[in-house]
Amino acid sequence: MSVLAKVPVPLPRQPALTECPQPPPIEAKIIDVEAVGKHIMMTLVDAIALRDWIYESLACDTSNMVELMGYIEKLENRLNAIGGDN
Repeated sequence: MSVLAKVPVPLPRQPALTECPQPPPIEAKIIDVEAVGKHIMMTLVDAIALRDWIYESLACDTSNMVELMGYIEKLENRLNAIGGDN
């Protein structure tokens, strides 16, 4: 005889993810370079701002991914603890 019981399982607290930076306001033009193709032309200041934003966004995304993967692992561990490793 098997007995089924419903027991509430507390979930780990959701991770507090970092709010990633918004893209900077930049202006650029698409130009056609003869015999080479299309290129993007922008000021050096805008290019530096864009580069910095890309690096900051990658770091932020990586940090958030680590937090999310840790949360997923906690959920999996909790499920395995109550239900076995089916």
